[in-house]
Amino acid sequence: IDVDFRLVPGQTELDVINGLKEIEKNLKQKNPAFNLSFALYRYDKAHVIDPKNEKIRLLEGVLKARGLPANYEFASGATIAKFLTNTGLEAVVCGPGKSFLCHTLEEHVDIQELKVAAEVYCDYARKVG
Repeated sequence: IDVDFRLVPGQTELDVINGLKEIEKNLKQKNPAFNLSFALYRYDKAHVIDPKNEKIRLLEGVLKARGLPANYEFASGATIAKFLTNTGLEAVVCGPGKSFLCHTLEEHVDIQELKVAAEVYCDYARKVG
């Protein structure tokens, strides 16, 4: 059985392995002949950025100036931000659309949201310099 497990911020691969060991222990109590082995094929840290980070604060200011909310959420899956952060570069995910629709048959972005996002990116670029 292959299990694709997405870590949440603050969780480590050791937490997952310990969880699997606990499941194995419980199953062995029910059936002593039960045998479970597992291997970690790949591990990617969750992408987390401190909301007090200077770049986040600048982005919040740009959004606020346009009357837009700064929504913080956890998203499963991977973005380029995660890979950039893992190389030591700071990266933030910010964009139009509904993140829960990403990579689904219902994925779409309203043209007006796309236009506003482009304006926000330009405003942010001017602030960051």
